[in-house]
Amino acid sequence: MTKLSNISTRNVSQAKGKQVLSLVFGYMGMAFVSVLLLGCGQDKPQEEAPKFTQLNELLADNNTPCNDKLISFGNELIGDKEHFLQLETLINVTDETDETQKKPTQKQNIPLNVSGLLLYKDRPAQVRFGATLLDNQQCLLSYQLNYQFQDPCMTIREEAFKRYNQIGQINQDTRYYVHKRHPNRKAYLTNIDRNRQCLVSVIDKQIL
Repeated sequence: MTKLSNISTRNVSQAKGKQVLSLVFGYMGMAFVSVLLLGCGQDKPQEEAPKFTQLNELLADNNTPCNDKLISFGNELIGDKEHFLQLETLINVTDETDETQKKPTQKQNIPLNVSGLLLYKDRPAQVRFGATLLDNQQCLLSYQLNYQFQDPCMTIREEAFKRYNQIGQINQDTRYYVHKRHPNRKAYLTNIDRNRQCLVSVIDKQIL
């Protein structure tokens, strides 16, 4: 009986020892993999978050054609409102027909675009400014505003868009309007949330 007990005890001890070794090597393997993953992650450069700033500061050192006109045009809309903007950059525009050299295409003037957030007193608005140099050396300037009202479009039409004439209806939810004195300024009003709210887009263009 004593021998059987000793053998049984040894077997249990050996089994426990194997379990402990398995756990140790298992944790070591996990740690090794974690180190490898961490090392791989460190090799990849982290992308910088886009920087948003004011229009004057953003375009202060920009030598793009129409730069000064875009600043004046944008400031007419911005006024003293708080705003956060970034310059949109064009990435790797190439001529697909030239596979050997991948020459950048310069056939057309690349527009200058700025986008971000414009804060009104009662709501934020997404805004995008654009400027393109035309062949006659004039500048086509534009902006687009997108924001939302917590009221039906019928109410917003009467309160905020009295100086606009209705031109048409795109569908049962969306109507578009043109400013009475500025025919290049258009507004689109779309009922959302079962006609309880209104999504508004205002687009304006000028040639200077």
